[in-house]
Amino acid sequence: MGIKLDLGLSRFPKTARHDELIGVAYQRMLKGGYRHLPVLDNDANLVGIISDRDFQRAKCPSNQSNQRSIPWGVSGSGSFISSIKGTI
Repeated sequence: MGIKLDLGLSRFPKTARHDELIGVAYQRMLKGGYRHLPVLDNDANLVGIISDRDFQRAKCPSNQSNQRSIPWGVSGSGSFISSIKGTI
């Protein structure tokens, strides 16, 4: 009764490493036309998902007084990596 999840699943998605430069990951998204990238740790475990909106928030924080540090040395508001640990 519906479409199975694996029919729309990307089998070999492009990914970002948790320790790579933000510009590298952003360029990968732009060149590939992706809106989300899975973020992997050194052991290739999924640690989160980064979205095009996360990059926009990091580039142009909406509230300077609520600014906080985010991964890869960029400052901005909002959650930069949408963590999914513990939700699978």
